[in-house]
Amino acid sequence: MRAVGKVQTRLTPAQIDALVAEYRAGASTANLGNTFGIHRKTVVAHLRRQGVRLRRDGLEAGDIQSAIQLYDDGWSLARIGARFDTTANPVRAALLAQGVEMRKPWERPQLAQAEAVAKSGARRGTYEHGTN
Repeated sequence: MRAVGKVQTRLTPAQIDALVAEYRAGASTANLGNTFGIHRKTVVAHLRRQGVRLRRDGLEAGDIQSAIQLYDDGWSLARIGARFDTTANPVRAALLAQGVEMRKPWERPQLAQAEAVAKSGARRGTYEHGTN
């Protein structure tokens, strides 16, 4: 009696190239798995075989000091992650491993707050209660 299970999907070299390109363009491993009909762990295996550094792998050793400086300058973990093609959680882990104390959200330097306001397009003092 044969075992019942999912049929194995093998990607062609062209599909693997497309998978790599889409990942580098920002697609998640879960979305790529759905797109190509493979498990997300298989997506990761293909990416690793192609020498692609995964976003979840975090910061490279040479980037940690720069990330610490940016954090000290008031950058958010998410912004630092975007700068180094990763996400906030690996940045946080790398900074904590270096002994950096995480600040509370309300402890961000004034420069960072001003940048956030400028980025959002909000202007101070333009809202009047009851008129908007």
